[in-house]
Amino acid sequence: MRYLPKLMLEENPDEKSVLVKIGTRTSTRQVINYGLTKIKDDWKVTFNAFRMEMTKALQATEIIKTRVPFLHQENRLISYTTAISTKPKEATETTEDNAEESKEIERISSGISITLSRIQFEVQDLAGYQRPKPR
Repeated sequence: MRYLPKLMLEENPDEKSVLVKIGTRTSTRQVINYGLTKIKDDWKVTFNAFRMEMTKALQATEIIKTRVPFLHQENRLISYTTAISTKPKEATETTEDNAEESKEIERISSGISITLSRIQFEVQDLAGYQRPKPR
């Protein structure tokens, strides 16, 4: 049997909403099963994923939409910036003070945030909103 790590969750029982953070070790099946149980109890479920994990979020969303009819969906692009400081390699040119200078490189990681709910919710951006599809 394969080890499955716990899902990274931020639950808010008062608002009946949950944020699922999808990482590299997260199983798509885990996300689907957890999302289905919460959505059937009328919770608002949000999946956040960055880089290569975006495919897991999209797959889970589409499978959940086929199993539970009439879901409201909102898609948003999200990003965060990380600063990485680097030290120069063996300096070929020496500075006047002969001190090593470190450079900071900013990397921007982009991702997706998908919110699903059976109950209509307040949408932040109408461009990413999808109405429930009738069956």
